[in-house]
Amino acid sequence: APNSPEILSALGGLCFQLGEMEEARTLLRRLVQLGNPDPGKWVQLALAHYQLGEIEQFESSLARALELDPNHLEALRLLAHLNFNHGSIADAAQTYGKVLKQTPDDLEVIAALGVCFFKLRDYESAQMMFERVLELDPKNALASDNLRVVRAKLQSPDGPQQNPPAARLNEDAVESILARAEVCLAEGKLTAASEALAEAVRLLPESAELLADQGSLIFQLGEMDRCRAAVARSVELRPESADYKTRWALV
Repeated sequence: APNSPEILSALGGLCFQLGEMEEARTLLRRLVQLGNPDPGKWVQLALAHYQLGEIEQFESSLARALELDPNHLEALRLLAHLNFNHGSIADAAQTYGKVLKQTPDDLEVIAALGVCFFKLRDYESAQMMFERVLELDPKNALASDNLRVVRAKLQSPDGPQQNPPAARLNEDAVESILARAEVCLAEGKLTAASEALAEAVRLLPESAELLADQGSLIFQLGEMDRCRAAVARSVELRPESADYKTRWALV
């Protein structure tokens, strides 16, 4: 087994690029155990853990990357997504803000900040974010829809229920993500499709249908712990569904 940091780094990066995550994890773990101070390698290790469903190791590796470089761009992006996924919206907004300082014209980050501000009921800041998206991309239909929803809230923040709910902000995005997932499935790219569904679930975390579909796809990838968690959550949300209970029994 190679012990040279240069060889471990090269082989680990190559395996990562080829999608051989177990081998990448082994090589990158050996590399960082040698005291490698490169936060980028810790980020790669974190992503390998994530791809293998090892969430605790993903989080600890990501934390180590940020200890080495608190401003590491990719690590901050991952931390922001992680916080959003865990429902820590204020923390997610703060971290997206750090990313934005380094990449001020990043449409994805600006839009994500807009969603965070909306969920935090900071409608003026949300409006500012979506207006900024449209300055950079005037034909961005999702930002236009989101801006209409935010302006409605600003005009009547305590108005009746005819105002669209917060989830409305994400519905168009989810449709686009699901279309991308279908393309990935058609091409046999199960991992990419699984990542797309995870992104959709982050946007609509209370969708039992999305969670059940995510569980089914994760099942095909053989990641049983993550599969059980997703299907169990779908049953919690829709306990009357015989279909979801059947899926739960099968895993």
